[in-house]
Amino acid sequence: MKHLLFSTLLVLTAACSSGDNSGDTPDPEPPAGGFDADRFTLSATLCTENPSPEAVRVYDFLCEQFGQKVLAGAMSSVSWNMDEVEWLHTTTGYYPALWCVDYIHLAWGEPDWTGYADLQMAQEWWDANGLMAASWHWNVPKHEGDTDPSQMGFYTADTDFDVSQATVAGSYENGIVEADIDRIVVHLKRLRDRNIPLLWRPLHEASGGWFWWGAKGPEAFKKLWIHLFERLQEEGLNNLIWVWTSQGDDPAWYPGDEYVDIVGYDSYPTTDVHASLKTAFDRLATLTSGRKLLTLSECGGVPMPSAMFEEGDMWSWFMPWYGDYTSGGKDNSAQDFRTIFSDERVLTRDRMPDLHAE
Repeated sequence: MKHLLFSTLLVLTAACSSGDNSGDTPDPEPPAGGFDADRFTLSATLCTENPSPEAVRVYDFLCEQFGQKVLAGAMSSVSWNMDEVEWLHTTTGYYPALWCVDYIHLAWGEPDWTGYADLQMAQEWWDANGLMAASWHWNVPKHEGDTDPSQMGFYTADTDFDVSQATVAGSYENGIVEADIDRIVVHLKRLRDRNIPLLWRPLHEASGGWFWWGAKGPEAFKKLWIHLFERLQEEGLNNLIWVWTSQGDDPAWYPGDEYVDIVGYDSYPTTDVHASLKTAFDRLATLTSGRKLLTLSECGGVPMPSAMFEEGDMWSWFMPWYGDYTSGGKDNSAQDFRTIFSDERVLTRDRMPDLHAE
């Protein structure tokens, strides 16, 4: 992590689900460069059973824009706030189209400092046509019996929590997992009950092995992913659009088309930080046989729109990490963001349609 032809366009967009966004979405434009729409036949429906109308409209919109426009994103600094969003607005004059939060402090409950109780922030963002995403750095006890949240961890090196036991009924690990899923359900239902769709990205970067959910190989990880999916499905969380994160060349870790809506890639290059990421894009297109939207779910340096459009790696959105990567000048300068956000091929919040269900 930190460490076209018009006919071709019709083939691509027709593969998405059937929500009617007539008159709401920006008119598609021919891609400026090398995007190959012929290689994509996107999944027609969301994985979630009976998805909410708002989730369908968001997915349809993302399908329609794929290969035409790239959404600008911003990651909350640590938990649930608008720090990076407001910095980008002040710096560029534009709000990003997508705001991402993190349930990293779930183990602490709901003190004010986490921000999780501030549903007004999320409601105002959605009502202003912004999209919302969420990650979950899932903290677990370092050792069996530990209950102090400050002593928990999500890095493999910081806990002996065994993911291979996480779905085994009666195990210590399964008890922790079930209790934490119960907790996250409470928060996700609050968004559902406000008709706010969520781009949901749990259990990310598993194949890297640095997080406990990826420490015991792909089979243990996939069992946990599917278990989480099924539990949230049982809870009626039909507002979720599921994003699985690849490390670029890890097909054995893919949970399966029936459990994934969008495939993300996290990129922190150390050289040519604004260059195209075409190699990774092509790998993911091959991994999914062109059935899934592809997104730059985290990044250090943001590829310049000119590079993406010329090479054809037109991710659904980009999400620079918080702190140094956004407001601290690491990889991305203020002028870089002004250049990126002012490009009309990049969708900022003011360029977004109203995706509320009618």
